[in-house]
Amino acid sequence: MEPVKITSIHFDEHTSVLRSSFNAFEIVVFPHYSNEKYCQALFQKMREIESSKVPLFLSYHCERVRRPLIWLNQLEKLISLNAAMLSDDSVFDRPVRWLSQIEFKRYKQEEEYKALSKPPVVSLVNEPHVYDFEAVKEQLKNLETYEEKVLFLKDEIYTYRQNPPVFVKRKKPTFDKQCELEIMRLNDMQELNEKLLAKKQLQTDNQPLKLPFNGELKVFCDVFYKLMNTTLADGRPKLPWSITQATQHICNSYCDENGNPLSPSTVRTYLSPSKIESRPKKHKEMDIDDIIKPERKKLL
Repeated sequence: MEPVKITSIHFDEHTSVLRSSFNAFEIVVFPHYSNEKYCQALFQKMREIESSKVPLFLSYHCERVRRPLIWLNQLEKLISLNAAMLSDDSVFDRPVRWLSQIEFKRYKQEEEYKALSKPPVVSLVNEPHVYDFEAVKEQLKNLETYEEKVLFLKDEIYTYRQNPPVFVKRKKPTFDKQCELEIMRLNDMQELNEKLLAKKQLQTDNQPLKLPFNGELKVFCDVFYKLMNTTLADGRPKLPWSITQATQHICNSYCDENGNPLSPSTVRTYLSPSKIESRPKKHKEMDIDDIIKPERKKLL
């Protein structure tokens, strides 16, 4: 059918979807989506749906809103304002069929609400217990330990099974199953956290103890620089290390006087022979003549 221009109304809730699952009853969101376009798409669906499938169509959409009665009332108003456009030569009484099915669906919804408002026959409690898993998750946030959360969830499960509700929605797991799934999630998270803590502790235990030094890092690194750039009589350096090896050794073995780790990039700069400004002033240099002996010789 070709789309027709209709008079739109305001819908408090839209039953549209982001992606189509190829269900004939779906209202798919499209670019520049608006309430008017929702009305247009909904009305077009009503023109295409066979009369025998109207009850299924209404049930499909009522299950996707929080207040089905309001949605049905708004759909009824949309049809009333555009009844002439809903009819065609093949089905001239289509508006009447839709309105009668809406009335019947509204009656069924009201009966369901009445049944829900009645207290359980076998319960000694005057008011039925409200089982709201979203509220349970909010209460879990106020509990600190894993044990407290599991205990709370198990208590909710026992309460639910001892005093079950009269009406249960079949579109999602029952309240006790949701609590059991949450306990499984907590168990998995607890196990993973314990493994992560154990791994971190093992890494900490395996790390070598870093020794602190007092003074300027530039002066401290200068000692290694001189040993790396001073040779023995046979031409071998006192410390046959590369700058990378020396940087790793210093950063892995030492820390500053406050226990803070050393910066590898800073250490590398102080060890680089091309960084003249990284050498300490003469009066601050450490005297290492007793270490390097008379055979001292700078490497080119």
